[in-house]
Parts: sequence; C-alpha cells; structure tokens
Amino acid sequence: MQFHSITAYNCNGTVSHIHLVCIIVAVMDCITHAVVEFIREHSVAVVPVCWLTGDGSSYWPPYTVQDAVDNAVKESEKPTSKWKKYPVRVMFQACKFT
Repeated sequence: MQFHSITAYNCNGTVSHIHLVCIIVAVMDCITHAVVEFIREHSVAVVPVCWLTGDGSSYWPPYTVQDAVDNAVKESEKPTSKWKKYPVRVMFQACKFT
C-alpha cells in the first residue's frame, strides 16, 4: 500500500490533512481474456490470454465449426502445434469472460 498526504482547505478556511490510500491490486493475476483485432483479417475476437504470445501475435484454433471455436475460447483451451499464429492488437483485457 502507498500512502499519499494532501492538504485540503475547508470552506471556513481551516486546513485539514487527508490521507489517501492507494491500493495496488494485482489485476494481471485475474485477467483471463482479451479482445483483440486481427490486423490482416480486419476482424475482432475474444481470445484467452493464454493464446497471446507476447510478441504481438495470437494463436487461433483450426476448427471450422463456430461452436468448437466458442468452446475453446470459453474453456481457455491450450494452443497446440496445429494452431496458427496471427498478428493482433490487444484492445481490451478482462478478468472474466461470460
């Protein structure tokens, strides 16, 4: 926790010292999914963060049935060697996917 002290001037001219507490929450530990733009395809999709490679790419499953893709996203299926990588731009990250 970090503490910051500020001085506030009340309406009657008296001075109050206020302590603000800034709590840093480890949000990165809870992020499970991201909304990404697939650069070349000009499309947007939700992907589990485990599909992101850290080099500006994301894996995408080879499934041809949308229900299989949806299930892979919801279950955060781990990519395999059969999955292709695509360049992406992360637009948003979230702590849960519903």
